[in-house]
Amino acid sequence: MTLTRFRSYGIILLAYLAGLWAMSVPLTGDQKVYLSIALEMKERGEYLIPYRFDAPNFLKPPFQYWATLMGWNIFGLSLFGALIPSVIAMLGSAHLVNLLFQSKNGLAGLYFAAAIGTMTYGTTAQMEIWIVFFYLWSWWLWTRDRPLLALVTVGVMAWVKGPLYPILWVLSAIGERRLSKKKFQSRHILALLIGVIVGLAWYLLAATTPHREAMIDVFLNRENFGKMQTSQGSPLGLWGEFLYSLLPWLPVLVLACFNSKSRQSWKENKNILIAYAALPAAFFTFFPYRVNTYLYLLTPVFAWMASTLTFGAQARRERRVHLVLVGSLVVLAVALSVISVRLAQGGWIGVEIAFLLIVNLFLWNTFFVRRAWVGFAWVCLLMVSLIRVGAVQLGERDLAGLRSYQDQHPGVSLAYWIENQDIWHEFGLV
Repeated sequence: MTLTRFRSYGIILLAYLAGLWAMSVPLTGDQKVYLSIALEMKERGEYLIPYRFDAPNFLKPPFQYWATLMGWNIFGLSLFGALIPSVIAMLGSAHLVNLLFQSKNGLAGLYFAAAIGTMTYGTTAQMEIWIVFFYLWSWWLWTRDRPLLALVTVGVMAWVKGPLYPILWVLSAIGERRLSKKKFQSRHILALLIGVIVGLAWYLLAATTPHREAMIDVFLNRENFGKMQTSQGSPLGLWGEFLYSLLPWLPVLVLACFNSKSRQSWKENKNILIAYAALPAAFFTFFPYRVNTYLYLLTPVFAWMASTLTFGAQARRERRVHLVLVGSLVVLAVALSVISVRLAQGGWIGVEIAFLLIVNLFLWNTFFVRRAWVGFAWVCLLMVSLIRVGAVQLGERDLAGLRSYQDQHPGVSLAYWIENQDIWHEFGLV
């Protein structure tokens, strides 16, 4: 590992750890459910079958719960202990982005960590960051011609959210072999069989318990097949939300599309790019249950594509695009600065956060104008870190009343449950 990469990982880790001990669980969001399940598993001493309200719960496989329990065992029963596994998965994913796409200066991993989407999933107890971690890890092993380790990793990925991502990975790996004009050997078939066994291991163990019918009803019928009948939006909205998750460095990706060196780099790596991204992008675009969490899997690819934008003279067409983007970013920076000041005056966010964001916006624009992409990436990382701290501050204000009530009534459990949607939130976790 080069000194440049090592330094970048240290700064990424600092940005993610800043204020992590003060993070709050939002009043909405799936992580409240996942933390509640992990907490009940801990209280029951049950580590194979997830439980909620004293009943088996098969909403998701147990890997996320195991990660949370491991964090609690090491760092104590706290939100920090619950969230630190996601930070570790984020840092591992950033490293794997650099390895898979051979980003020697670490800029691809830095862009990955500096996206709003990554800051969201890297500091919450949800499964998306682990899917990306295992997807990248298995691809890196596959491209290094280690099929057995790759398929075992894919099998473990089936314990994170279900068999869908492993199936997409296997089909994509088959496509990569065909694109590269490489033949399958007997060791690849053997690796696939072992991977399938690993992936099915927990499901087979769960099926041997008296709760097999509950698992089939919830996990298979509702969580998987049921979503095929549920429309959650349009392809345009899905991709719009995904592009939003690539802020604040999305303009660099736009500019890279007009950069000849970037396009040449994409062409040289087209096999891995197509193999990694094409099938998930097409599947989730046309899958009826369209939520932006599914496309988050593509963030590493776009981070690497943005990192290929190099220094040097600009072609005439590229200069025009650059000038348009610069003008747009200047207007955006001024507008956001005004909004930040108004928010600070209104007491919605702290004055300190607003001031730092204003300074950060102008630094962001300055580095972009000067085409200093490493500095630009650092500013993007600082920006998403500040946004996260500001969001936590807003959340703390919303939770103040509940915290006060809980302090006054320590024996009361605050919760609500929407049974037909399987949504429940324990306010006591605040």
